[in-house]
Parts: sequence; structure tokens; C-alpha cells
Amino acid sequence: MTSVTVKDKMPVDIALRKLSKKLLKSGLVADVRKHMSHVSPLVRKKRKKLVAKRRAIRQKAKYEV
Repeated sequence: MTSVTVKDKMPVDIALRKLSKKLLKSGLVADVRKHMSHVSPLVRKKRKKLVAKRRAIRQKAKYEV
């Protein structure tokens, strides 16, 4: 669980900013966004293929130089 300790006389906006940075670094925000909407298996499979294709192109370009 991500938490921020608020010191005496610390403004709330600074504490919220620190909390949001910690949440982004921990990857919790991305995980929540991923689970917010349903993605059908077909779309998930297409995205996975697209990512694999891009990765293959990058690796191929890396070794051709």
C-alpha cells in the first residue's frame, strides 16, 4: 500500500503531489486504468501481435546497423 506521511504544517497540495508521484512510480495508476474497461480477447490478441511486430522491427533494425 502506497502512503505519504504528512509533516506538521505541510500543505495538502504538496502531500497530494507526492502521493500521485508515488502511485505513478509503483504502477498502480496504469493497473487501475487497465482494469477500468473490458477488452475482448480478440482485441487483446491483436494488440499483443502489434507489440510483438514492433519489437521485432526494432530488434532487426538494431542488428542491421
